[in-house]
Parts: sequence; structure tokens; C-alpha cells
Amino acid sequence: MMKLVIEEIKENYEYQKEKIISDTIKKYYNIDQHRILYTQNGKPYIENNKVYFSISNDNNILLIAFDINPIGADIQFYRKIPNYLKKFLLMEDFNDINVINEFSKKEAVIKLIDSKLNCINDIDLTKYKILSYENEKYVISIAQYH
Repeated sequence: MMKLVIEEIKENYEYQKEKIISDTIKKYYNIDQHRILYTQNGKPYIENNKVYFSISNDNNILLIAFDINPIGADIQFYRKIPNYLKKFLLMEDFNDINVINEFSKKEAVIKLIDSKLNCINDIDLTKYKILSYENEKYVISIAQYH
């Protein structure tokens, strides 16, 4: 069962992030005691547990996606994309919204596979199940294995 939590965070980011994680895994996955650890690349996980989660934030909005299967999540607010970044992402012919949508999907995969941003152009999105939600302000992307 996938669960998404989206909260506005203005202060005490670490405290609120930890509280949201604790409250959610207790309520939806019946886990009272837990310890959050991080991989070498910074991917968080719950020690000795089969609940997966992924964290993203942008513009004071915190997104945490939970599931019983591995998951990667990303949130990106729409903004002007500099040409050097479009060139780096190999998306020079894309408009800013399309660049952000594509970047968000790839960032979600990077979090799913516990990779690094410098591998972004090597990601083949067809190898993953990608869910996307877009509104006028931002895009949310969720990546999972097929």
C-alpha cells in the first residue's frame, strides 16, 4: 500500500521529517520502534524492516512516499531552467516544463536505485514504472520497479 505525505515545512525540517516518518509508519504499517539509516549515497531506509520510503523537498514542500515495495520519489516546482542545465541534461530542445517533468522522473529513479545525479543521462525510464502528478505549480514523480 503506497502512501504519500506532502507537507509545507517552514522550520525545524529534520524534526518534522522524522515526525512524519514515525507517525506514518506507525499508523499505516504498525511499526512503533524503528531506526532510520542511510546508504553510502544517502538513501534513507528503515533498519530491519520491509517498509520503503523516499524523501524529496523543494520550495518548502516536503514529500515522503512510503510503500511495501522499493520506491523513489521527487517533487519539483516549475521554474526557469538555464540553458547550460538543459544542455547537461541533453534536453536543449525542450521547454522548461518538459525539462522539469523529465528531470523529476529521472530523479525519482535515481532515488529508487540508490544512484547519483551524475548518472541521470544514463537512465532509461522505460525500465521502471513511473507515476506522475502535475499541477500548475509542481510535478511529483514516483518510481518503482516493474
